[in-house]
Formats: sequence, structure tokens, C-alpha cells
Amino acid sequence: MPKIANLVAVIGILSGSAAVAAPSLDPAGDFIATYTGPQNADLDVLSSQVLLNAGIFQFSAALAGPVGTTAGGFYVFGVDRGMGTARFGAIASNVLFDSVVVINSNGTGFTRDLLLGVSTTLAPSAISLTGSSISASVAAALLPSTGFAPAAYTYNLWPRSPGAGNGTIADFAPDNSNAAVTAVPEPQTWALLIAGFGLVGTAARRRRTVHAAA
Repeated sequence: MPKIANLVAVIGILSGSAAVAAPSLDPAGDFIATYTGPQNADLDVLSSQVLLNAGIFQFSAALAGPVGTTAGGFYVFGVDRGMGTARFGAIASNVLFDSVVVINSNGTGFTRDLLLGVSTTLAPSAISLTGSSISASVAAALLPSTGFAPAAYTYNLWPRSPGAGNGTIADFAPDNSNAAVTAVPEPQTWALLIAGFGLVGTAARRRRTVHAAA
């Protein structure tokens, strides 16, 4: 049944693409050696994730402690849209980005295109701080491509204590690398997936009926 086999293969690919939405995990307590600020739990990333769904990026992370423990602390998602470069020297030579999404512990935030030098304030409703979790919804239009398709963007997250300089960076998540954005399947893709499962089930039932009749 080559047609069924091909359909199963397509369904496997589609369902697999939906299954890669697991967050990127980061070890607890892994403050970087160059960090000089307070080693508070709200500056220690446990997991992070960036989803792309219907033209909206959803940035989120879980921290080891309640947000706001560190007064003035904030969180920076660096995004590589296609022209990302390493900007931290030896401490994170594989963390590449050409724009940032910043979430402050007071509930404010903004995006900044580092190539154009343009910042855009995010609406308060786009940011959520709940216990030890942070999230921000950002329209894809605020992160225009510089070479990659939006679904191919990569990111890294680093919490910072107040102040300037690399010594305020508490953690890189993932460590010295970027993680992939996860694209949520479009509704029509889900419809194809569901229809495909139905066709495979129908074919399987027909085969059972034929074998039973024989």
C-alpha cells in the first residue's frame, strides 16, 4: 500500500514538527564565572522557549525563583534573524543576535533592532510576570527578517542585574549557543494532519474487513 505508506510518512513529519515544542532546559545554579552581581534565584534560568504562532512570537521562561527578588533585574532575549553576530567576546562566543526583546521585572519591556538602532515599547498587556515565570508576546513585524525566515530564527536568554557591562549578565540559556524558535503549525496544517489520521484509520479498518472476509 504505497499511498498509505507515503501518507503515514507525511503525518509523521507533521506530527513531529508539532512535537518539537518542548522548552530548552538550562541547569540550575549555573551562574557564569564573569558575573559579579547577586546570585539570586530570579536571575537563574531553568527553561526558555520562543513560539511562533500566526505571526506572533511568544517569548517565555521559567526561573529558579520569583521575579522581582532582584530589584531592577531584567531579562534579555537575543534573537538572530539572519545577521546575528557574537557581541560578548569570549564569555559567549556562540551566542549570536541582531535584535533583542527585553522584559523588565516591573512589567515593562521593549524590542530593539540592533542593526537599525530602533526601539519599540511593548504594551503592558503583552507582558506577563507570574511567580517565577515571564512571557512576552511580540508581533513578527517588530522582528523583521534579516535573512532567515521567521520560523528559522534562533535565540538566547540572559538575565541581568542592574548596572552596565558584561559583569551584570547572570546566566546564558542555553549555555553559549542559540536555541531554535518553534513554529506552531497553521490551522490548515492541523486540518491536514487530522484528515490524514482519519484516512489511515479508514484504510486500516478496510484491511481488517478484507482479511476477516477471506
